[in-house]
Amino acid sequence: MSNTTVIVVVVVVLVLLGVGLALVARQRGARREHLQERFGGEYDRTVEDAGSRRRAESELAAREQRRASLQIVALAPGRAEHFRAAWTSTQAQFVEQPKEAVRDADRLVGRLMAERGYPTGDFDQQAADLSVDHADVLDHYREAHRIGSDADEATTEELRQAMVHYRYLVDRLLEESASVADDEAQAQQRSDSVERGAETVREGRAERMGQDRLDGPDGPAQEIRAIRPDGGATAVPVVDHRDERDAAHTRQDDVVDLRDPLEAQRDPER
Repeated sequence: MSNTTVIVVVVVVLVLLGVGLALVARQRGARREHLQERFGGEYDRTVEDAGSRRRAESELAAREQRRASLQIVALAPGRAEHFRAAWTSTQAQFVEQPKEAVRDADRLVGRLMAERGYPTGDFDQQAADLSVDHADVLDHYREAHRIGSDADEATTEELRQAMVHYRYLVDRLLEESASVADDEAQAQQRSDSVERGAETVREGRAERMGQDRLDGPDGPAQEIRAIRPDGGATAVPVVDHRDERDAAHTRQDDVVDLRDPLEAQRDPER
């Protein structure tokens, strides 16, 4: 192998290596931008906790994959109203029993998440699952849970703040459920509209096909088959009124031809 050939091979390898590295860097940049946009402040918090941007991004990507495997559903209107009423009652309870109200709020959020399809039981995992779709209210959830976990030692003001933090999450979960329900209702309406349009087209097509069977290219049909209530079929003659009209014209022509030719000339209008 000549020196020129070796140089060419080395240059090609270096170019391909450079292109590969550029593609990898571009993919990493796009991935980082996506994660930063989706997780917001949770991205920076995860980087700080992980101690490495790469480890943090791997963790956030794993959260997305886990979230994709969950069957998160919208609440039925009746269930959404039930949770709204329960939250209103919990807030009212705060006036007389602030500590118990905060504990009830935490339990209410757990039930709401479970009914939406989020796994419950471990707070850290719950927070991680919520971060994918609701990163902007995650700090509220963490702070409310922190205060609620030590409600006996919390001041009334801290308990009040916990209720405010919980309200952000409750409102978000119920609003999202209502939005999903609206989207599903609109999709159903579009589907019904398409089905009605298709039915209209089918009816029109059937009507045209029926007319074609009665009056085909070879002349009018002699009979059609009518379906009886017992499922059988009966041949029904088809009356072609055009034949009657043609016969009438023929008889009129015969009358003219049978008249006296001289009389017909004297009174052409008769």
